[in-house]
Amino acid sequence: MATTDPANWMSTLDRTLTLKDVCMPGSHDAGMYKTDNWITSLALTQNKNLNEQLHSGIRYFDLRPQYWSDNKSEDRFYVHHGAATGPLLKEILSDISDFMKDHKSETVLLSFSHHKDFPEKKSGDKKYKDYLDYLKLIDKHLKPYLLPTNKFSGSITKMPLSALSGKVIPLFDFSDDEFTINVTNAKLDGYYLQRNSLKIHDDYADSKNYYGMIIDQMKKYGRFNTSDELFLLNWTLTPTTANIMPGQPSVYDYAKDINPKLTDFGHARDFLFKPNYYGHMINVINGDYWSLSGDKVLTACFEIMDNNKNVKAHGDSRKGLAVMLASRATKKHLAMNFDLGFPVEDNDTAYAKWYKWHLSENRYRLQNAGTGLYLSAMFNLTLALRINMQVCGELEYTGDDNQKWHLEDLGSKTFHVVNAGIKKHPLISSDRLDVSNDRAYMQDPNDGDYQKWEMIGG
Repeated sequence: MATTDPANWMSTLDRTLTLKDVCMPGSHDAGMYKTDNWITSLALTQNKNLNEQLHSGIRYFDLRPQYWSDNKSEDRFYVHHGAATGPLLKEILSDISDFMKDHKSETVLLSFSHHKDFPEKKSGDKKYKDYLDYLKLIDKHLKPYLLPTNKFSGSITKMPLSALSGKVIPLFDFSDDEFTINVTNAKLDGYYLQRNSLKIHDDYADSKNYYGMIIDQMKKYGRFNTSDELFLLNWTLTPTTANIMPGQPSVYDYAKDINPKLTDFGHARDFLFKPNYYGHMINVINGDYWSLSGDKVLTACFEIMDNNKNVKAHGDSRKGLAVMLASRATKKHLAMNFDLGFPVEDNDTAYAKWYKWHLSENRYRLQNAGTGLYLSAMFNLTLALRINMQVCGELEYTGDDNQKWHLEDLGSKTFHVVNAGIKKHPLISSDRLDVSNDRAYMQDPNDGDYQKWEMIGG
């Protein structure tokens, strides 16, 4: 990847790949590289215009149009970030058009959402003209690069790159009625409803804390199992109004902190950089100020695509390591779910499966297939408070004894699962603390069925 030109990186990809096989850098609030708003620390999310972002490798853009009724003609349309107004939409569209003229191998996705201050819309109302003028402005700049609707059927996610090269795909969050009146009846072509034509799973963490963000996104990625959607990883921290106060971090500060971490930590390569348990990969890595991390986001995208290619060619070796642990006493399965601590569920989800990584002498590290966290007996108070867990799971495998588990074979695929650090066993008890009979606890060794686990798989 080091020798790949970021402006033409998609030209290096196999043309038979679909968007489900591609991972691309994304730009959160992509148009907010300048503003007249005085609170620039919260308003600005980028430091490059769209042409510069495209040359740096960004291929997915989050754009939020705003309507200004006091202005005339094309100057009615801007982009915004909450209360802050950014550049004119025509400036952004011109940048995209200029780039596409010379980059015929690239595919660009534009997500238009959070439409602000547009006139109230009623079917057949002349106020739809403002929306129509907005779409015609897009058409004016991007028409040569739009994908005609007669060129595909079904989902754009399943089209090969050979059919998408040199194309810009605008996706809208319009209602069906808005889309029919503005697009279909106006006979505009090349515009798509995101929820129908190119679905994107986009659910940000809404957290100011790095660990809160990464764990939230790992949880959502781990359970993602939709074949016709793209998965968007939101690598962003979200400030609040309290960040206006002097000394509080800005969006820039947050990005400077977390962007380099994308490729620095083990959890990314052990979990996020690989297909999840259901075989789906991350398709967009969305962030602020990607220039702060050099080419790390594009490096991450190529690593994700390479891992996906290898799994498709050779299978996922982790699947052979996956086991379920069923309590001998309750017949329920030990599972990890961030919302409820460590409940025990009798189901077949990835949360109830554990990758059993062999260490030595019947010792293993247990990595949850649904969350990517490593089971640990050490109650790390800071981490536990962050993710509301009763028994601790760690982001990284550190090699500490508290992350090592001795599987003591009792015969008939039944085991004691003994922590190498504190020598205690996880158990499911129906009589502890009067809270629930489906939580896991650490207990001193005994010979009760609550501490015996039947291993399924592996």
